[in-house]
Amino acid sequence: MADNFLEKHRAEYEQRKAKWLAKQKKHTPASVIEARRKEKTKENQ
Repeated sequence: MADNFLEKHRAEYEQRKAKWLAKQKKHTPASVIEARRKEKTKENQ
């Protein structure tokens, strides 16, 4: 019954989150955006 239930809902959540974050970035200062970029590059390494 639960096959891929969590994975499916997690993927949908990530899509909604990305859309929300994109909307938020329109109103965030450049310093905050730069800090987020640095965090992402550290995570990817």
